[in-house]
Amino acid sequence: MSLGDAYQEQFDLIEKFMADPGETVRCVRVDPEMKDMFLKALVKMEEDPDNPHLLVSCAVPYANAEQFFDGLLDCITREYENTAQDLREAGVEFNPPAKNNNALNQAQRFVSYVSGLADSFPDSIGSLVLLLDPEEVSDKGTYELAIRYLATKTASPWAKYLVLDRRVDPDLGGIEDRVERTGAQTFYVPPDAIEQQAKSDLAQPAKLTPPERRAYLGLVAGFAFSKKKYDDAARLQEEQIALAEKEGEPPEAANGYYNLGNTRLEQKNPPAAEDCYCKSLDLCLEHKIDSLTPLVMTNLGIALHRQKRMPEAIKCFRAARAAFRAQNQPPGEAHALDCLASMCYQENGYPQAEEAWLEALKVYEGITSDAFADVRKAGREDIIAKLERLYRSTGQRHKIPTLKKIAEDKDRG
Repeated sequence: MSLGDAYQEQFDLIEKFMADPGETVRCVRVDPEMKDMFLKALVKMEEDPDNPHLLVSCAVPYANAEQFFDGLLDCITREYENTAQDLREAGVEFNPPAKNNNALNQAQRFVSYVSGLADSFPDSIGSLVLLLDPEEVSDKGTYELAIRYLATKTASPWAKYLVLDRRVDPDLGGIEDRVERTGAQTFYVPPDAIEQQAKSDLAQPAKLTPPERRAYLGLVAGFAFSKKKYDDAARLQEEQIALAEKEGEPPEAANGYYNLGNTRLEQKNPPAAEDCYCKSLDLCLEHKIDSLTPLVMTNLGIALHRQKRMPEAIKCFRAARAAFRAQNQPPGEAHALDCLASMCYQENGYPQAEEAWLEALKVYEGITSDAFADVRKAGREDIIAKLERLYRSTGQRHKIPTLKKIAEDKDRG
């Protein structure tokens, strides 16, 4: 039994939804840390030769209904144009309606297009299922109205929408009780059950593919790390890295070395952590693994600082900050600055610490996206608290009222 079998009941429900002409929308509520696992399993299900349904992914953000339906129409139009030849060979005869039909609004154009395409499918093709995974929902009030429209106005019973939402505080909580032709399910397995199943699977290596074994090693190592069983975590991480290198998977090896470096830091072994981070960074630079690079540089800076190599640590923190900034990741940029400031504070470099924390505060204040509102608020509060501590400990209490006034003005703004 593989770990994926633990979710079979959930995917049985999704398969039932895809084949049920009476349900048009299904909300799947999933924790952020589980979403990637869910999507991978969904893709695997869609690629199964026995699966007759056509799945189309549309990660269109929601700002307002007009923008949302325009984005969905563009998404399904592109998908049809890219696969038109294959669909014709499969027996699909579809004459796309004009996109600029002024007699219809954006929502009507979209549901007309989707319904027409779904109705053109022969019996050998099941439902047309759009996976809606908004990158951001900035107007929750009208978002539900848009999903309600899809559920009640989509004419074809074979045009369907699989809508991803959060398990905790969902945007569409309880919609299945308020809107006809709508259902919901929660994709969740308790962490302890995941850990036990993964351990059981690892004990039966013949039942796992090489990628699955590497993934499960990393998963169980993560559980061990969270429980502060660092020796167990390191052993599993080393095995995962060895397999990744042997099987030619540089991104996995780079990530494995990064995780092992974090474990070595917790084991209070900064030189070993430095070695791991350097190996990870070499792989990142050689294979252009840009997303991991600034994280590695930040933690390498921490490992160097713990060895009292401050000039090198400063270079790492500044390089990490620049890399985060180039990738437009403000939270990461602020974190690198915070690490730099904390190091300077510990080494009595109070002016440098103040400068870095003030820069971090500006970065957090520059975050305007509603999707990161909680990150902005928590980040600002953390940095302000650290600046207050700095000012109190260095006889600069006179700066605290100004700092608080700036914060209050930003909150009102």
